[in-house]
Amino acid sequence: MSEELGMRLEELESDSSLPLREGRVRAKPSYGNGAAVFWFLILTGVITFAPCILLPEWRSYQAANAAQQREEHRVSKLKAVVDRERRQLNSIQNDPTVVARLAQRDLGFHRPGDTVVTVPVDEADSFAGLTDIDGNELFIPAPVPPPVWFSRATWWLPDLNYDAIFCDSSTRPIVMLMSMSVIVVAVVLFQRRSVLQ
Repeated sequence: MSEELGMRLEELESDSSLPLREGRVRAKPSYGNGAAVFWFLILTGVITFAPCILLPEWRSYQAANAAQQREEHRVSKLKAVVDRERRQLNSIQNDPTVVARLAQRDLGFHRPGDTVVTVPVDEADSFAGLTDIDGNELFIPAPVPPPVWFSRATWWLPDLNYDAIFCDSSTRPIVMLMSMSVIVVAVVLFQRRSVLQ
């Protein structure tokens, strides 16, 4: 069998119409029929891989921004409570009529000759404002708009739940693996094709 191969090789060397290649030589990639398919596969892989990376980061940015807005709202409410308490403390320290009212209302003191009429009033807790600050109040943060270039580039996309595809821990690895597989297949197929040419 090796003799037959040796004779065939001598025939090929003697035939001047067929150039003999010594080893594999990488040819320049052909941008003919396969180029469109190659770039389609690469773009498909990149377009499906990029949201797996960018969308979870965008959602975490939105969550951080919402938490910041919530804390700013809480701080402003606390500042309002502190200002109210400072005004009350200032009036207690400097205004004798306020001290007299507090003594009558809270301690039951009254001047001789005054007629005291008790009126049932719901006791208002002075710390009731603090419970609203701790989360009983419904606060809806302002949504974070995406960048203008992103809105212009994606206006045509249907309104689907992309978080379920690109952010969910059960589907995200699958989509990432599929997109990387498409890129690897494109590179392997077209690299082999360029070597054979």
